[in-house]
Amino acid sequence: MEVATENKLATGLFLKMRTCFAVSVAAILLFTALAKIVAIAQHKPFLALNDPIITIFRIKDSIAMAAFLEVVVATFMLLKRQHLTAMVACSWLSVIFLCYRLLKRAVFYQEPCHCLGTIFDWTGIPQSISNAIPVILLWYMGVGSLFFLFVSNVPASIWQTFANQNSQSNGL
Repeated sequence: MEVATENKLATGLFLKMRTCFAVSVAAILLFTALAKIVAIAQHKPFLALNDPIITIFRIKDSIAMAAFLEVVVATFMLLKRQHLTAMVACSWLSVIFLCYRLLKRAVFYQEPCHCLGTIFDWTGIPQSISNAIPVILLWYMGVGSLFFLFVSNVPASIWQTFANQNSQSNGL
């Protein structure tokens, strides 16, 4: 009987962790979307350049589409934060952004990343660090969402077996 209670507590904790993750990713996405919108509103010169991957678009168009997707996914994640579909949406967006970054590398595009607009221009942060921040955020979103997707799909019998072994090793 004690194992079942412990299992419920673990499940409750897991759901809280997943919910916190969904809210944190939604906040990150809203922040990065806002940074993109501010860059578009500032009419920076780089926005008129052609996108290196989707050459029929300007960088401004690509940034606007990314900001739109970020707002949509962030809103969805906030609304569905306790459901697994929030993790699916997060991993879907992460894969899109990862593919875009990989394609930029494949065509040897060397310009700084404009995925956060011009937010780092006034901070004095070195270019190498400001280029690493979006990658870190992308890893956080991608790895985190995939973790919650995979762990959520582990059969309950495996968790029960783990809980039983854990209680036996603790002398319960």
